[in-house]
Amino acid sequence: MSVLAAASKDDLILALLAVMGGESKEINERDLFLAAWHAFPNAMRWVDTALPNPDTFTASLRRLDQRALIFRSGKQQRQGKRRPARRSLGESGRSGVVRARIAEEVAIDAELVAEVRRLLPPRELIASLNDATLMALCVGLRVDDGRHVDEGALVELAFHKFPSRFAYKMRPEFPDVEVIRGGIAAARVDGLLDDALGLTDAGRDLVAAWQSKLSVRLDPSHSHAAGGLVFAERIEKLPGYKGFTEQGTLVLSKPDELFRALRLPPMVDPDPVATALVSRIRALRRVDRTGPADYLIEVARKHNPDVLARARAASPDLFDAAQAASSS
Repeated sequence: MSVLAAASKDDLILALLAVMGGESKEINERDLFLAAWHAFPNAMRWVDTALPNPDTFTASLRRLDQRALIFRSGKQQRQGKRRPARRSLGESGRSGVVRARIAEEVAIDAELVAEVRRLLPPRELIASLNDATLMALCVGLRVDDGRHVDEGALVELAFHKFPSRFAYKMRPEFPDVEVIRGGIAAARVDGLLDDALGLTDAGRDLVAAWQSKLSVRLDPSHSHAAGGLVFAERIEKLPGYKGFTEQGTLVLSKPDELFRALRLPPMVDPDPVATALVSRIRALRRVDRTGPADYLIEVARKHNPDVLARARAASPDLFDAAQAASSS
């Protein structure tokens, strides 16, 4: 598995912040959100849709802030229980500009940063190419990856790979479909694409020449799994979880609670249970259901400390994030 495919959403956001210069300056969080939406559309979209999810981005920023990996300025302090105003896609929901930068002495995975940088084609080089060439490059990316090519797929891919050219100017979180269709038509006129959106010989030659210079690649990040949401909803219906959220105690949990929650038979060996626990917590955090994740951790702490110790040793980042959130 590639370093990008294995990275958590928080790691991706942190690496992207480094690519954008966040180690030496503050980055506008709206700019960071849009860059993340284009670089990691799989991880940043709503479940089973092609729309961006600003809430999942904000949740990552909160976790990074709680873990002291980033510093955020311009945050509006909550006052009482006043209901926040409705916000549109890509907006922070605050009156001021909120910025983020990487905290001092935080070690960033250099390999992950390099891979993230490869997902962002250089703007200067993109500006020198016409729309027809960029559309041919998009077709080449999907063909090389063995994916079907149709107009809908090209609209989404062109938008994410080349947002400076194909994003809607008034709402840059959405594609400008008419401009993209114009690029497809121009590619056909220039003899780069045939009527079935396949590359012609001239198109293949052009893609081969430019791909080596641009190093454009598809997003390998993991999308949200609908199964994670289903699992979260099942945990939230448990009497033990309701008692945990309403009373802050585990008095309603049972000694075999963790096994029942993970749907595993009671066993002496803690390793399989720890592996399942790590997998479930990671899935819950991907869909920003931290409540059920924290509940499973506390249940393991009370009833299965050997499982918790194995799970923490295998993935300390998951449990450090939970501890930081609970102490903040």
